[in-house]
Amino acid sequence: MAVEAVVSVVIQKVTDLLIQESKIFDKVVDQVEDIRLELRQMRGFLTDAEELPKDEKDAKKWVGKYLNTLYKLEDMVESYVLKLVHKKMKDSTITACWKLRRKLKHIEDEIKALNKSRPHNIEDASLRKLSFHIEQKQQNLDNLSDKNLSTGSSSRTKRMLSGVCEEDDSDYIGFKDYENSLKSRLTEKDGVRIDVVGRLGSGKTTLVKRIYNCKSIKEQFVCHAWLDVSEEHKLKDLLLKVWNQVNKKRDNELTLLSDGELRDKLCEFLRGKKCLIILDDARKQPDACRELIEALSLQNMNEYKVVVLNIDESRDGNAKLIELQPLEENESWELFLRSLRNEEGICDISGNASLRDQIVKKCQGLPLNIVLLGGFLSTKKMNSAELTRVFSQANWKNTDVWLLSYADLPAHHKLCLLYLTLFPKEFDLSVRRILRLWLAEGFLQRSSGLGEDLAEKCFDDLVRRNLIKISKFRSDGGPKKCRLPGFQHEQLSPKAEEIRLFHIHQMSSEQTQPPSNKNNKNPMETSPAEPSKPPSDKNNKNPMETSPAEPSILRVRRIVAYADITDNDFDSDFQNLRSYFSFNCTRYDTPAKGVGNFLRRIIGSRGFGLLRVLDLEGVYKPILPTTLKYLFQLRYLGLRWTFLDNLPESVGDLPYLETLDLKRTYINNLPSSVWKLKHLRHLNLPQVRLDMRIQQPSKKLLTLWGIIIDDGCNMENGLGQLNDLRELGITCCQLTRYEDLLKWITSQTHLQSLSLTSKDESGCPSRLELENLSQLHKITHLKLLGKLNRLLNNSEFPPYIRVLTLSVSNLNDDPMRVLSQLKYLSVLRLLAESYCGQKMQCPENGFVNLRVLKLWMLNNLEEWVVELGGMPNIKELEIRSCQQLKELPNKFLERTTLKELILTNMPKDFVEKVGNSKFEHTILQTNHYEFTPLPIIAKIVISAPASSIDLAALLVLSPSIGEYHWRLRHISCTLPLLKQPE
Repeated sequence: MAVEAVVSVVIQKVTDLLIQESKIFDKVVDQVEDIRLELRQMRGFLTDAEELPKDEKDAKKWVGKYLNTLYKLEDMVESYVLKLVHKKMKDSTITACWKLRRKLKHIEDEIKALNKSRPHNIEDASLRKLSFHIEQKQQNLDNLSDKNLSTGSSSRTKRMLSGVCEEDDSDYIGFKDYENSLKSRLTEKDGVRIDVVGRLGSGKTTLVKRIYNCKSIKEQFVCHAWLDVSEEHKLKDLLLKVWNQVNKKRDNELTLLSDGELRDKLCEFLRGKKCLIILDDARKQPDACRELIEALSLQNMNEYKVVVLNIDESRDGNAKLIELQPLEENESWELFLRSLRNEEGICDISGNASLRDQIVKKCQGLPLNIVLLGGFLSTKKMNSAELTRVFSQANWKNTDVWLLSYADLPAHHKLCLLYLTLFPKEFDLSVRRILRLWLAEGFLQRSSGLGEDLAEKCFDDLVRRNLIKISKFRSDGGPKKCRLPGFQHEQLSPKAEEIRLFHIHQMSSEQTQPPSNKNNKNPMETSPAEPSKPPSDKNNKNPMETSPAEPSILRVRRIVAYADITDNDFDSDFQNLRSYFSFNCTRYDTPAKGVGNFLRRIIGSRGFGLLRVLDLEGVYKPILPTTLKYLFQLRYLGLRWTFLDNLPESVGDLPYLETLDLKRTYINNLPSSVWKLKHLRHLNLPQVRLDMRIQQPSKKLLTLWGIIIDDGCNMENGLGQLNDLRELGITCCQLTRYEDLLKWITSQTHLQSLSLTSKDESGCPSRLELENLSQLHKITHLKLLGKLNRLLNNSEFPPYIRVLTLSVSNLNDDPMRVLSQLKYLSVLRLLAESYCGQKMQCPENGFVNLRVLKLWMLNNLEEWVVELGGMPNIKELEIRSCQQLKELPNKFLERTTLKELILTNMPKDFVEKVGNSKFEHTILQTNHYEFTPLPIIAKIVISAPASSIDLAALLVLSPSIGEYHWRLRHISCTLPLLKQPE
């Protein structure tokens, strides 16, 4: 089935490339159509061959040859188009066309020969496919209609406006007793080890992760570590993983220590600290896990707890046991109904007793099976009779639920799902990032409409089927991070390996693991655990060794590097590389030269110009070669969290670049040619001044975030040429002519997220002009930082706004009267000096949909009143540094909807009063942050020779916007001396 997905995607990519060069390829379109027809006819046979046992060597070899032919076809056409981009085609167009036709004829002959040589035991799987009343042809699944596309997009919008995307407990039924038991045992003084056991899919990880992330448990333990154990782990690996999660300071010399030295160092650090350690899937390396527990047991046994997750009952005799049993029938049915996302057109089967019995029996009381089956049936539009007929089929009864769900996916969606396995197990992945990567790889068919909408629809489909899980939500309820659950990761990884989707270049045993992003110190966030060490290749010298296809034929398509690739590792199989990912982020004091060396080495290799993705997110200051411009097919350049100081000029010469992500870097100048990249769609910057010389930037831009403009900005021929923006983040520096800017902003009718900041020459907030934004119907997120003369009235705000942030607005009139009338508003952040008055009053029945309210550094606020019926759905309230506030609104704590109350840097008597009045339904969290006073640099004296160079950046502290933020100010000077005047 994985090869079937490759067939569909290769067909689509080849077709797309031919369409792009339609004038040149007119002569070969019919030939390509013949190849497409041959490939379509063989997909069912390929699926059947993959499902045969591994000992069917002839069938597996045949599949491998077919896969090789597919990749040859893809390489041939893309290489040909690459030559056209290079403009190095020596032959005439007609001659070149005939050459391509001859090559395509050779591929067509190969495919026909493979079809004839098909082993006799391979059948057409499509002929015995499960029938769901109206059986759709596979090509209809692959070619999603515009109607479906628009439906998916509007469905997401509808859910966002209704708040349905918010995290729920739909997969958490029947666990309450286990949860209470585990919490109780974690708080007991005696005992160290707690074993949580149960069948595969019984919900062990779900249960323990919920407890691990519980704030009341977090507060009991000073240190926390979650370890996903793999078969490759040794004791030292586990010790390092614990160290990287419990210690904020990274020590790069730890890898040089022996096991005993590292154990002693870790134990010394943990001595006297309460620590919670989770060992997930300990069965994969029981000896190393036992040694880890024994090593920690040498210290104070009452200071830490270790929770061990296993699928069997083998356990330490002294451990306390929590054994998860299959759900009862009524619990299974309740969980199934919750996971069955009953949308329009999907039948209601809650009252069908016969179906209920069959479904409960099929799932065997295992939550994993139940939610997968519910997600699977959520995509079907059938009545009860049709479902009953399907459930009675023999192949239904003998099919694994997970396999059934995976097999039902459209081919393009299968490859998108498999793609997630190139990230470490339990890795929290930005939804933004994965959607852009899918598009850059060419996995999704781009018909009419935006590819981003299609990627979003694919993501929604995988979430609806419960194949991927949203691991972190935005405050407004939208998805922010997602994760491929551990079970799915283990099931899909072999399938990805079979088609050689990617190759893992493993670090040596002496090197440390990719660290976790604890407290946002490390950009590669993987809550609650750090990235797991992926299975290592048994023979790194031949990355194709484990392929079911012929090892000498297939070349590596994608590399996932956990260590530098040296010349000794370099292989000719890399020459047709499509993607390069680096997770080599173990050092944060030395620029990553290895990345640059590898890129320079391989750019000179034939075929490397086919690279589409270069993702270095989190790698510290990778050295990028000046020859980057030769990556003509590059679609995605991810440099977020790399802290780079500069960018090669040649980046502006990448003709097909779609995503350039420079957020969280120190880059403050862009090559002017970047603005002219015709295919650029997403540009994320770290606050970069707009080049005044730009003329006609890419009209395909959808995201423009982090630019600075002033009066010198060319609005008419610059920003004025952009009409399709969805996300805009802009800082106005000493801007006096707001009229042109506001006129342009209000013309962006597709805009969904807008951030406007105004600053003076010293970087301090300044006057921010606004006018009616009501015509921006698609905006859901609005952030305003700057001094407002007045607040917009409720009819001037975007009508569907959900998230509003005000900072340094200096409003004298109470904003609550106006904002309370925004009926879709779910998140309101009133940050530092946004309101300067002494009293704030929420009117009766106001803020009907508000769920999150943050009040930060409102220095004059003394009284806050919420009238009857106000904020009826509030769930989270955070008050920070409002020193004059006397008390919370009357009976505010009695609201059963209020789940979380966070008080930061509030007066002691205020905190005590709230604590004494708090009800059980609300979790109270108190914080106190200490800030070391730092002077704002008013003047810098520079001693330097007359000939100056471009230095980089000065860090200027700006504490007036709610938090202490470091701001970059660019200067031109030279070392050797930078000093403050005496």
